[in-house]
Amino acid sequence: MSAGEGEAPDGGTGQEGVDAEMVRYGITRVPADIFHYRDYRYAKLSDAIAQAKRDANTANDKD
Repeated sequence: MSAGEGEAPDGGTGQEGVDAEMVRYGITRVPADIFHYRDYRYAKLSDAIAQAKRDANTANDKD
């Protein structure tokens, strides 16, 4: 039995196989910023800030 397309001989996907498939299908990788606030991750800084502000307002309301 041979490895499938894009798979390493051990059945996993090696980085070379992944890179080859990306080239074959015209897929590109771009770096992306991820913003962490508490236990959450946000793709947009504005969303993280908005949540932090909501939390701050809630904390102030309890005082």
